[in-house]
Amino acid sequence: MLSHTHVDHFDRSTFARLPRDTEVIFPPGTSSYLGIIEQSPKEVSKFFEPISRGGITVTPVPVMHSGGRYVVDALWNKGYAGYIIDGFGKRVFFAGDTGYDKKAFIDIGKRFPGIDLALVPIAPAKGKNPSHADPQEAVQIFLDTGAKYMIPIHFEAYHSMAVPLDEPRKRLAAEVEKRGLQGRVFALYTGERWIDPDSGEPWVTREK
Repeated sequence: MLSHTHVDHFDRSTFARLPRDTEVIFPPGTSSYLGIIEQSPKEVSKFFEPISRGGITVTPVPVMHSGGRYVVDALWNKGYAGYIIDGFGKRVFFAGDTGYDKKAFIDIGKRFPGIDLALVPIAPAKGKNPSHADPQEAVQIFLDTGAKYMIPIHFEAYHSMAVPLDEPRKRLAAEVEKRGLQGRVFALYTGERWIDPDSGEPWVTREK
């Protein structure tokens, strides 16, 4: 699933390592980029129209970001999306890259009740940014969607000029403390995996 075509999310060398028969789902508005990768089959999605494969259903939903791949093409390309993933009795919201829009995320929560896990980006953002949520806005996205648990994404992966590498995690922890969300938000480190607390297993374990 591609959330958008920016180079840090749509990496051609990564696709080169994937089997040719890997299916790739593109967000609406990105069909002009289909020729960049060699995988087949490919499917350009439409908002709120589910795609089902092998017991998993993926539904694209609108979020708030910017399109394009080469900076200038963002002027005419508006392709970006989040996804609702349903399967095996669980529902996950993957936000991709997104800024905050109260109406959009409340609508997602209403359309898709009972989200078990929200994967929400928390960086890079400093001040109000329509394309990237900061940690406080990310927590609000989590609450707006009505999700049970949240794992932050899109942070500590590379250095940014916008914020120090460790700042998003600190700001997130402060917001979680402020809102009393301990036990519902899990900021993982590289090498850790999360297990649904309702399964009776440990919450976070570190791979060896």
